[in-house]
Amino acid sequence: MLESISCQYEDVCALLLERGEEGRLNDLSEDTLNAMVMFLQRFKEATKALEASKTPTLHLTAVWLDRLKRHLQPSSTDNQTFSSLKAKCHVFAPKAEKSEAACGGTFNGNSAQRSAASCERHKREACIAHTTCCHSSSAASERDFSTAGFVVSERRSQLKPGTVDDIFLHSNLKKH
Repeated sequence: MLESISCQYEDVCALLLERGEEGRLNDLSEDTLNAMVMFLQRFKEATKALEASKTPTLHLTAVWLDRLKRHLQPSSTDNQTFSSLKAKCHVFAPKAEKSEAACGGTFNGNSAQRSAASCERHKREACIAHTTCCHSSSAASERDFSTAGFVVSERRSQLKPGTVDDIFLHSNLKKH
């Protein structure tokens, strides 16, 4: 939604001005809006990658967790708003032990002694070893049930059970 507003910022401002509601955007500058869209872009990429329905994604959870944690690191270019936002987001990030378990194993040795190279090697090995894993998101199955909800409705209550089964079968055959 923010991305859409950002792309149409001038039109939105013109419309609000026309309606006499230009004060609604007083606290949101175009620069701040664009910065927020850029900040959230990494989360959008992660969501898209993890909710894929045609490929396994469980092995990607540790990789994306690491990318997002690095994305949330404070930067000298951050203004007060983004510094605060990054700090609040870090509260929700799982601890390292949990991400290691999600990646399929544990690292040897003290975490302070691990080098970045060994962490990266472990992630690559875990990703190769887990290429046949299940999905890390339920988005695909939720889409299937949503589709079925549109098809099997009060107005279409005369559908035969076999027809409904075919909808699910067709949906799942496309993925494999």
